[in-house]
Amino acid sequence: RIRLSGKSSYEHCLVLGPTGSGKSSAFFIPNLLDLDGDHSAVVIDPKGEMCEKTRPYLESIGYRIVKIVPLDKTKNEYKYNPLWLTEDDQKIHEIAQIILINGGKSIEIATGSGMSSSEWINMSVPLFSAALGYVKQFGVTKSIPEAIDIILRDNMQQMEEKFKQNKFAYRQFLIFKSSAESEKTLASIKSVLTTNVQIFLEDKIEDFVTPEIIYDEYGDSQIDESSMFNPTMLRERPTVLFICVPENQANYMMPITSVLYFQILNMNIAHADGHPILCFFDEFPNAGSVLGIDTIISTCRSRRIGISICTQGVEQLKQVYGENITSTLLNNLKTKLIFAGLTGESAKYVSELAGYTTVETKNYSTGNTTGKTVAESLFTGQQVSRSGARRELYTTDEIRTMDKSKVLVIAHSANPIMDDINAYYTQKKYTSKLD
Repeated sequence: RIRLSGKSSYEHCLVLGPTGSGKSSAFFIPNLLDLDGDHSAVVIDPKGEMCEKTRPYLESIGYRIVKIVPLDKTKNEYKYNPLWLTEDDQKIHEIAQIILINGGKSIEIATGSGMSSSEWINMSVPLFSAALGYVKQFGVTKSIPEAIDIILRDNMQQMEEKFKQNKFAYRQFLIFKSSAESEKTLASIKSVLTTNVQIFLEDKIEDFVTPEIIYDEYGDSQIDESSMFNPTMLRERPTVLFICVPENQANYMMPITSVLYFQILNMNIAHADGHPILCFFDEFPNAGSVLGIDTIISTCRSRRIGISICTQGVEQLKQVYGENITSTLLNNLKTKLIFAGLTGESAKYVSELAGYTTVETKNYSTGNTTGKTVAESLFTGQQVSRSGARRELYTTDEIRTMDKSKVLVIAHSANPIMDDINAYYTQKKYTSKLD
């Protein structure tokens, strides 16, 4: 019964619900089928099922569908080269940071260890930035694997000679040299760097991030831009982008997906003209740490970008972003949709967010009947006292045991509302679009 306006959608949503609570059938698919032909959309679609289900209808109303499947080139419709998309030296430095940080997180999750400390990563960023800056200007494919090959194959003197040709690359290299005071330190930095970026050298991923090269009649090469994904295509015409990374590969893919979402958001913040964009980010913490997400969220509102962050619990956000950034994120996601089955810290968060109510209690008592006959006692008046008891509007247990056909909506400064879920398969207005 409740629907957000476009303006309210740009103030973002948090969707909380464990696996199987109905987020896909009652939130993602209905929103896709309700698209108005003007808004573009970005959808994290791990299994590709939402794309398969909604694509025919969306194409019938004029949408361009773009499907990115990084781990399956037979299904992937575009290549994605983060370095080619960088617009200045600052962005090169930022993607170097994002890749190394999330490469470390991916390894830590896979091994259960803390082998990539932030100190070593910070010392690795300038060298990686230098290689990226050089390849951006002089590389053939202008790709991340091309930059990594320089770090793997060249010694310090060879790298220095190359990097001198690019002002940004050389400055970053000098910063790196000032940290690598000994051969042992140099070896450790290079080891951390190459370990954290090794995903880019695996065949499937290297193919995904390396553009096709075409040659003219004189033998000069250039990147085939028609094969490359560019986030600004979402502004150019109504487009629905489906990003399909299987859930069991999400942690492994963090170094790539974190950069992908960073560039989708930042490039469309910078290019604000054109079609508005709605982002449906399922299991968003699995994408890794998106640099500056707390600032991005607050900026998107004025750029007509609405973001729905979906997660199984606030605990997942804290594991990736920490306490402070998570708190800022939650405050900037103005509408909260809570599905049944939440437990632990998430249930406590929702209970506190919903606030308190006062419950009236009644106590009954009769007058003093001591020394009176039965007949006299019958005329002794009954007294009623009323008092108010403060309690949670929804206790953690009430959150956990919510009816699965319901969703709790806490929107902006309005009172909480318990509404029916918007399951697409129960409504002809949706099923008729899928026939």
